[in-house]
Amino acid sequence: MKKKDAFAQAALAELDRLYSAAHRLCWSPQEAEDLVQEVYAHAFEKRNQLLDLAKMRGWLHRTLNRKFIDHLRKKQRTPTLVSVDGLEDYEVPISESDLRIVESNRIEEALQEEVEMALRKLPEDQRAIVVLREISGLTYEEISEATSCPVGTVRSRLSRARRNMQKSLYECAVERGIVNRKEEIDRGTS
Repeated sequence: MKKKDAFAQAALAELDRLYSAAHRLCWSPQEAEDLVQEVYAHAFEKRNQLLDLAKMRGWLHRTLNRKFIDHLRKKQRTPTLVSVDGLEDYEVPISESDLRIVESNRIEEALQEEVEMALRKLPEDQRAIVVLREISGLTYEEISEATSCPVGTVRSRLSRARRNMQKSLYECAVERGIVNRKEEIDRGTS
C-alpha cells in the first residue's frame, strides 16, 4: 500500500508543472486539462512500469508528449465547427485610471501574444523541447528521456528553436516599428 501512496504523491507533485506544459502545447485550458487527465489516467494504469520514482517527471512528460501527438493526429482528422450564436457587442464605461491599467495590460498581453505566436510557429519537435525546458524547467537529461532523443539532439533543437523565436520576434519588432530599418541594416539582417 505504501508503494501506491508514494507513486501517487510523486505523480501529483508534478501536476502544476505538467498542466503548464500541456497548456503551452495546446493553447487551450480545457484541452490542457483533458490532456493532463489522460496522462494521469495512463500513468496510474501503467504505474508498475516505473521502477524508479526519481524518474517520475521525465516519465510523465514523455507520456504528455506522446498523448499530445496523439491528440494532434486526432484533431487533424476531426473537422472544427464554430458557433457564432449569442455573440453581441457590449460597451462598458471606463474611468481614466482604469484606462491606464487597461492600456498597460494590453501592452503586456500584446507582448505575451507575440511570444506565444513565435512559439506556435515552431515545428512540433522544437516547441515541445522549449516548453519542457523553459516552462516545465526540465533538465536536458529529463527532456532527453521525455522525448526519447539523445541529449545532443535536445540541445541542438533547443538552440534552433531559440534562434527561430528570436527571428520571429525581431520581425515582429520591425513590423511594429519598434526597430527601425536603419537598425535592421546595421545588424545585417535585411
